[in-house]
Amino acid sequence: MIFDIFSEMNNPDYSFPFNILKDTFDGDYPEHMHDSIEMSFVIDGEATHVIGKNSKKVKKGDVIIILCPINHRFLDMKNFTRYSLRFDLEKLISLSDDIKRFPGFHSLFFIEPAYLYDNNYIGGFTLSEDQYKNSLSIMDTMYDAFNLKHDGYKTIIKTHLVALMTYISHCYNPAMEAVPDKLYRISESVSYIEKNYSEKITVNELASIAHLSERQYNRIFKSIYGITPNVYLIKARLNKSCRLLENQDMTIQYISRICGFYDNTYYIKQFKRYFSITPGEYRKNQAK
Repeated sequence: MIFDIFSEMNNPDYSFPFNILKDTFDGDYPEHMHDSIEMSFVIDGEATHVIGKNSKKVKKGDVIIILCPINHRFLDMKNFTRYSLRFDLEKLISLSDDIKRFPGFHSLFFIEPAYLYDNNYIGGFTLSEDQYKNSLSIMDTMYDAFNLKHDGYKTIIKTHLVALMTYISHCYNPAMEAVPDKLYRISESVSYIEKNYSEKITVNELASIAHLSERQYNRIFKSIYGITPNVYLIKARLNKSCRLLENQDMTIQYISRICGFYDNTYYIKQFKRYFSITPGEYRKNQAK
């Protein structure tokens, strides 16, 4: 069974790939998958979350994040009440640089989900009482905005979704969740890239942060992100430069340098390789 973002919606707006459901279940829920990210927040009750042969008890305050295409199901649900948010992250919002600095963000939305298939581990974590109340307030606002659809509701949802993702990334504590050390150390290395992209960074340095050999680090990193650490670093620098190019007072050479490209010719070559236009052409397009 496959659920897309617009399942269970009347008159869906296909230009706005977001859905939020609030429901209560008892018994068993059949195996299914989603074509997008699903974030579930348990409001009340309990259940057993099952992925493959692995299972984990979930209860009030638990956060469950599932990426496409992972089959999962819930068993033994008892008054299992949850908010379920389904959305296409890339099409819906542009994440700020700030959230990418949190190791918790990379653990929750990239690294843990990538390990669901291949390891005896089910991700997610439990919010404290205060964290739960704060998160619930954000979700209540999103739920009301989505269902009432007053003017500006899409902006309200986008703003609160970014706030929610940032908040739970900040709340994430691997020490409390028995997260394998290897997973969190990799997320710390990616966080290091996001914080220090303007400096010279080597794969050996990143592997050291993760306590892995270069070979192991490259292999695991690519299995998670689909690209090598070097390509991730180049893309991170290019994305930072795109934002700076909107500032007409900065020269392209200066932007390339503060984004970690110390050879302006190399920067222009990489920019054109990934965006099919030069930095100068990009700047002109943004100014229109």
